[in-house]
Order: sequence, then structure tokens, then C-alpha cells
Amino acid sequence: MKIFTKFIASILLIAIGYIIGSFSSTTIHDKKQIKDSSYILKELISHENTYIQEKNIHCELFDDNNQILTKVKVSNYLQKYLQSSMYHRTKNFHDNIKCGEKGKGICSLSYGDKVELNKGSSSSLFFEYDSKNKSINPKSFECIDIP
Repeated sequence: MKIFTKFIASILLIAIGYIIGSFSSTTIHDKKQIKDSSYILKELISHENTYIQEKNIHCELFDDNNQILTKVKVSNYLQKYLQSSMYHRTKNFHDNIKCGEKGKGICSLSYGDKVELNKGSSSSLFFEYDSKNKSINPKSFECIDIP
């Protein structure tokens, strides 16, 4: 009788684990899957000359003389992203477009290096994206570096 009880308890634990795992992986998968990514990229490029409001600059971007920029355009962030993805790509390099992690209608273009679990660096450009009109609010840009 004890063996049967342990067997049933084991089956229940496995079933509960399976259900929780399936739910978690589905939720995570849906967050990462952005069907508008091509529209978002086109919109980012169309806003290349848009300045990020000074209060929303929390990233370090440099000019050609290696001086920190005080006025930052979306193109400055995109340039840094492209340089990193071309020249600093390692097996730990990651880049993605995500929406909804910082709130409904908020998307980000992020990249960085993840050395170990919870260690590394990343840079993100956040913005409001209207999926209905496929447009970005030009006043919503915010860049953040996480060391």
C-alpha cells in the first residue's frame, strides 16, 4: 500500500511539474515572439534623427573622438548596436526585440553579453509602439545600459 501511495504521489508531482513547465514555456515563448519586428525595425530607422530626451538617457554613447555624447539620437544607439553585433559578437552575445516586459505597448531593442547567470552587460532602447498603427511615439525613446 505504501509503494502504491508513493507511486501515485510521484505521478502527481510529475504531472504538476509538466503542467507548470508547459505553461511557463508557452508564456516565455509568446513574450519573445514579436510578429511586428520588421515594422518595428523600419520605424526605428525612420526615427534615426530623433533625439532622445535628456531625462531618458541612461546609456553611454560616444562620438568619433571617443567623447561621451550629451545629445543622443536614435541613430547613435543603432550605430552602437550594429558595431557591437559586428565586432564584439561572442558566443554569449544576445540581441532581441521584445514588447510588454516594461508595460503594455512598450517595446525594446536590446543587446549585450551574458558572461554567467545574472552577470554581464546589456543595453536597451525602450519606446512606445502602437501595433495597430505600426508606429513609434518619438517622445518615448529611453536608452539604458546595465553593467
